[in-house]
Amino acid sequence: MTTNQWKQGLLALVLIFAAMTATMAQGQGRQMPSPEQRAAKSTEWMTSELSLDEGQAEQVQAINLKYAEKVQALRGDHEAMQQMKEQKNAELKGVLTENQYTLYLEKAKERGRKGKGQGRGAGRKGRSRN
Repeated sequence: MTTNQWKQGLLALVLIFAAMTATMAQGQGRQMPSPEQRAAKSTEWMTSELSLDEGQAEQVQAINLKYAEKVQALRGDHEAMQQMKEQKNAELKGVLTENQYTLYLEKAKERGRKGKGQGRGAGRKGRSRN
C-alpha cells in the first residue's frame, strides 16, 4: 500500500467517523435545562401571565429554584413529584393574591395540556409511552 492510499483510507475513515458522530448527536436532541434555567423560565412566565410585582417575582423565583432543584433529584418518582408539586403550590399560594393563584392554577393546567404529547416519544408512530 502506498502512502497516498494510506492517506485516502485514513481520510475516508475520518469522514465516516465524523458523519456517525453528527448523526448520533442529532438523535440525542437537546439537553435538559439546568434547575436555574427552568426556575428562571417559570418565573418569567409567571411574572408575565400573573402580573407579579417585583417582590412577588423575587419570592416566586426562590420557590421555583428550590423545587426545580428537587425535581432534578426526584426524576422518575411520580408520587414524590406530585407531593412536591402540592408543596410548591402551597408556598406559591402564600405569595400570590387569591386572583393570581386561581389564574396560576388555570394557566398551569392549560400549559400542561398543551405540553402533553410534546415530550419524549412524541410523534413516534406505533409506540405508546406506558
